[in-house]
Amino acid sequence: IYSQRKEILERNYEELRDFIQEIIKKEIEKIVVFHLKEEGFDFEEIFDELKTIFPVPDQIHSEIKRISDQTVSLLAK
Repeated sequence: IYSQRKEILERNYEELRDFIQEIIKKEIEKIVVFHLKEEGFDFEEIFDELKTIFPVPDQIHSEIKRISDQTVSLLAK
């Protein structure tokens, strides 16, 4: 963790933003992959975990839920 701290402190704004976005992306991927391995994919459980990383407005939640439902429906065909 100290090496990451040093790396963060030495970065400029652009690099720092990209670095943080990559960390968030990796964490989201871990959460989604973990839940996809389970039987009975639960969108709400994934979304609840994602909200612990960053705040998500209700409108975004509704839109992602809609897309998720459409995807599940298409895959079931």
